[in-house]
Amino acid sequence: LTIGQEIELIWRQRWSLMTVLYLVIRYIGISYSVYVSRPKIGVVLIAHL
Repeated sequence: LTIGQEIELIWRQRWSLMTVLYLVIRYIGISYSVYVSRPKIGVVLIAHL
């Protein structure tokens, strides 16, 4: 799903329980992935110095 498709199919439609669940799962998942990988990114950057 591209950002354009998401805007058209999710954000511009009438909200429902499924819309909210989709957004919660999508953006909590992305946030969690960034949070979990954050320490690893710091270690890699320090190792290259």
